[in-house]
Amino acid sequence: MAWYCTCIGETGATIYVTDIESRNRKTSELPGSVEDTAEQLTERGGVGIPVRLDHTDDDAVAETIKREHGVLDLLVANAFNGNAIPFKSDPFWKLSLTNWHNMIDNGLRNHLVAAWHAAPLLNRRKGRIVLTGLKTSDEGIMGNLFNDLAMNGISKLTHALNYELSTHGVTSVAISPGFTRTEAIMAVMGGN
Repeated sequence: MAWYCTCIGETGATIYVTDIESRNRKTSELPGSVEDTAEQLTERGGVGIPVRLDHTDDDAVAETIKREHGVLDLLVANAFNGNAIPFKSDPFWKLSLTNWHNMIDNGLRNHLVAAWHAAPLLNRRKGRIVLTGLKTSDEGIMGNLFNDLAMNGISKLTHALNYELSTHGVTSVAISPGFTRTEAIMAVMGGN
């Protein structure tokens, strides 16, 4: 579970947690599910509500965002599928085009789709959109062009959302937590 989920849980907030992984429908052999994360949030004082969701299904995203509440205070978009591919540093012509699909079509686009559906529902006095990515630089990120494009895209998307939503009292920010403690990262890093 990411640190920002823990912090949000400690505020007593009601949090809809979405993930493609559920206890009854696993897409990988890695541990963890949307129910596990929701339970951890509840243990920390919030109300974690698990929702199995494929973020590449635009209609399902729209239905999930609108289903329970007429007003949202916060959207945290962190849906990527980068863990589904071997992540490595190589010249772009040696990388599989699957990297593009997972980083841009799934990752960057999923952030935009979630924001697009959430924007009309965001609290007009204190609504927030938080997008996750990595701090970018001219040198690129870890020598992976597709990841660099996705992270720069998230930075640009954050600025554009903030520009368009600021007149409505909504703020958009990006956070760069570095490697997020997911089950896939933990498996690669050996628990460190």
